[in-house]
Amino acid sequence: MARDFETLLATAPTDRLGEPTDGTRWTNRQLLWHMAFGQHIARVLLPLMSGFSKLPASASRRYANTLSAASRPYDWVNYAGSVAGARVTGLRLARRWMRRDTERLLGWGARATDAQLVSGMSVPTDWDPYFTPWMSRFDVLVWTKKHYDHHRAQLTLDTAESPPSGPRGADASAPDAPGSSAGGGVTRHGAPRSRKDAAAVRR
Repeated sequence: MARDFETLLATAPTDRLGEPTDGTRWTNRQLLWHMAFGQHIARVLLPLMSGFSKLPASASRRYANTLSAASRPYDWVNYAGSVAGARVTGLRLARRWMRRDTERLLGWGARATDAQLVSGMSVPTDWDPYFTPWMSRFDVLVWTKKHYDHHRAQLTLDTAESPPSGPRGADASAPDAPGSSAGGGVTRHGAPRSRKDAAAVRR
């Protein structure tokens, strides 16, 4: 994803960055900023999930319910934050974030034990269409690509570059996720099943 993001920024026509996107209220510039911020959120989520995984399950359920109750203000902050971020910091910071956060996510995933990968917490499903009621930290790594691809398809930059190839273009040398079957592949819901599939975030 980081390499694809770099290509998007390098090939995006300047006069198209202020154009509206397909299906969002953001411009292309604002949506690109939001896509990079998604990686940043994922990196913040991993230590948060580590803490909650050590508590009773009811603790994260209460936390998720509280966040769900605040979905309306969250939607406004989510929108306005990307508008302000794109205006104040621009895409130069977004490029650095995407590169740095993707490297750190990949590094953590490579070092993580199976126990760390399967640990998780309840999350507010109202906040993102790809959130499920309970997610592991491995699920969050997979979510980063879903979030990126979802918003990439909404860009209206008309660049010649095609989107990332997806899980089947991943690094075949990466180990399988805990509980996955040999050979990896995708589930019936289209989610990468193994750590080698999740390695597609490099693209």
